[in-house]
Amino acid sequence: MLTRRAAAYAIAAGVLVLPVQASVAQADDSPVVGSEEGCEGKGLSSFVTTCVTAPGAPAGGGKSERSAPASRHGSKSGRPATTCHVEKLKPQPPADSVMWEGHKPSDGGAIYTRECFTGDRIGSVGPFWSAKAPGAQTVDPAVVARQAVDRMRLSGPDIQSPRADGRYVVGMPMWLHVRQAPTTFGPNSASAAAGGVQVTARAKVVRISWGMGDGSRVVCDGPGAAYRPRDGQRPSPDCGHVYRRTSAGQDDGKYTLTATSTWQVDWNGAGQQGQFTETRTSQVHVPVGEVQALG
Repeated sequence: MLTRRAAAYAIAAGVLVLPVQASVAQADDSPVVGSEEGCEGKGLSSFVTTCVTAPGAPAGGGKSERSAPASRHGSKSGRPATTCHVEKLKPQPPADSVMWEGHKPSDGGAIYTRECFTGDRIGSVGPFWSAKAPGAQTVDPAVVARQAVDRMRLSGPDIQSPRADGRYVVGMPMWLHVRQAPTTFGPNSASAAAGGVQVTARAKVVRISWGMGDGSRVVCDGPGAAYRPRDGQRPSPDCGHVYRRTSAGQDDGKYTLTATSTWQVDWNGAGQQGQFTETRTSQVHVPVGEVQALG
């Protein structure tokens, strides 16, 4: 495994991507945390704590919609945020090293390295010369909390009822039910660290909103009850719907049901705590017909 210093010397002209499990040495010379606009280049004039680097795709399946971030450093688009850790290279390279980019140690500047965290990847960039150290900044724990959520691989509801291969009719109660698992309902937890800040996040589904495809919406506070044959024609005790017309006029003759789960995320770390929500979506297509009377 490359140390921070060895990596810096090895990648003087490029970028080295390491697994997130690679150890990150504690900074020993007033390290700062930040990243540049667009996460590219090497100037230090526009350091901020996070930036967006690539379109995001929800891990584990399901459509992802993120709530507004708890601070100005979050990503409203659902893209993974990048947090960068900058520190002075020790020891400084010899005066004739190309790392000085034509400058001299006597000019008052120094050589720095930068390590950026994006999702589950670490990218090391540098070394680079700067006339002065960037102003001290700290990692936003709320951003690290969202990185912890990315590790949970949360997905949309695991719909158990109704089933795509089920038979449903107008006027008969339909039971809405999802299977509970760490990635589809919670509880789930994970930790993440960046720039010496470690955060633990815990997530659980607090409600599921069902779009029934006929213009109706059903909001349930839990997973719903599983239907059993002995339940007969009685309605669900906590989460159900009754269709008043068939799905004959729908695409493929089926209603498209959309179940959207709202995950509540509580996090704590670095002496702070907070809460935010995320959503995940799943769909199922079911036919709804009419009872045929016998003549």
